[in-house]
Amino acid sequence: MDNPNPHAPRQTSDLLSAISPNDEMSSSPWEDLKTVLKHAEEAQAAGDRARAYAFYARATELDPNHLGAWLGRAATTSDLDDAITSWASARALAPDHAEAREQLDRHVTQKIQESTIEQVESLISLSRWLADVGQKSSAYVLVKRATELDDTNEQGWIWRAGLTDNPKEMISALNQVLALKPDNQQAQAGLEWALAFESGAPPSSPDAAEEASRLVEQGQAALQKGDKTQAHELFKHATELDAQNEQAWLWRGGTTADIDDALTCMEQALAINPENEPAREARAWLRVKKLRESAKAQAEVLPPTTRAPTVGMPTVSSADWRRNRGTILAIFIIVLLIVFLVFVLRMQG
Repeated sequence: MDNPNPHAPRQTSDLLSAISPNDEMSSSPWEDLKTVLKHAEEAQAAGDRARAYAFYARATELDPNHLGAWLGRAATTSDLDDAITSWASARALAPDHAEAREQLDRHVTQKIQESTIEQVESLISLSRWLADVGQKSSAYVLVKRATELDDTNEQGWIWRAGLTDNPKEMISALNQVLALKPDNQQAQAGLEWALAFESGAPPSSPDAAEEASRLVEQGQAALQKGDKTQAHELFKHATELDAQNEQAWLWRGGTTADIDDALTCMEQALAINPENEPAREARAWLRVKKLRESAKAQAEVLPPTTRAPTVGMPTVSSADWRRNRGTILAIFIIVLLIVFLVFVLRMQG
């Protein structure tokens, strides 16, 4: 299966080699979070980092909302990108966790220092993942580094524009996109909004703003009738007419099936009104949902033979079979003789 996000938590199938085949652990406990965490903590205490990481990684798949599992995974991984995503996941669950904040900053700094132009796409992908789980500042410094390494990367500039808090930098980044691809509609719409936001002028005419408000009302009516698809199209059209219509962004985000689109809509609503509590709560919920679905997707791609490993079960190698073949055949013949004798005795009786 092609992984759409290379920075999502890695698959347990990549980690099972760290588990010894002599472990006294059956398939069922491997699915039990409490047991998996117990093995992880024991391995970590014993200094077996690879083994501890394998168990902690499995724990994050079993429960993507378990803070301890992410902290353990982050502390035992040997991969820099996985450390960043794990510390970021911990911060998403516990924003005030001091160690998670410090470690995330440290690993992001290391990533920036070690990055080369060959890693630009990796930087952008990792930045997008961090933004999805609410780590906007860390996401920004990574995508900024990507555009510094390659100033011709269109997606890098788009994401830099979306992550910066500076309107002037946003405008500059979007102009870079349009210089590379003049017909980029996303950049054109964003630039129009950014210019209007910076100047304080309304982004559209009064007629357009009024029409957008009407569309929001029509969308709400369609939603009450159960037509979510039509409602979403109306809300989307409203945001296109009036990019500063806070309610249009909020309702558009609430009716889309795409988590990334919904997050973008909530960010737009909050950019217009940082005090919009429904948008803030929806954004937090969407970030957790994004994290959960990312971990769930990784768990679902595991092949049946590795998803629930049957460690501790006896196996017979070909060498063992050859060595014990005579004994096995003798036992088989004896069993046949016993069956035959029983049959003869019954016939005589």
